[in-house]
Amino acid sequence: MGSTVEVFIVRAFSRQIVRMPLPQDVPVSELLGEIAQRLELPYPVQQLGLYNLTRDFEYIRTETLRQRGVGAGDLLLIAPGSSGCPR
Repeated sequence: MGSTVEVFIVRAFSRQIVRMPLPQDVPVSELLGEIAQRLELPYPVQQLGLYNLTRDFEYIRTETLRQRGVGAGDLLLIAPGSSGCPR
């Protein structure tokens, strides 16, 4: 596994913000399951999306954080409503 980056994850529809180290070289589709489990989200992983609020974009499920871009301390939002469309 590659390096990790520490980010802040915002849980949609709540005020919960969690500091979380995430691997930069794992596909977002795999990270969503880990994040959802740690935040105890009641949504199926297939319905979740990951959005970088600091840099203003949505991650595509097939890309990694490193591929799309992420920085230490970035604010990421996990929420239902992913586009789910590979680009």
